[in-house]
Amino acid sequence: MLVNYADIRFNSDGTPVSNQFDDIYFSTADALAETEYVF
Repeated sequence: MLVNYADIRFNSDGTPVSNQFDDIYFSTADALAETEYVF
C-alpha cells in the first residue's frame, strides 16, 4: 500500500493549510474549543 503524505503550507498566521483541499487544519482563535467540539 502506498502512503500519501499531506501536502501542506503555513499561512501568514503560521496555521497549517492543506494544499489539496485549501482548508486549515485547525482554528488559531481557539483550537482547544474546536477540538473539544469536534471530538
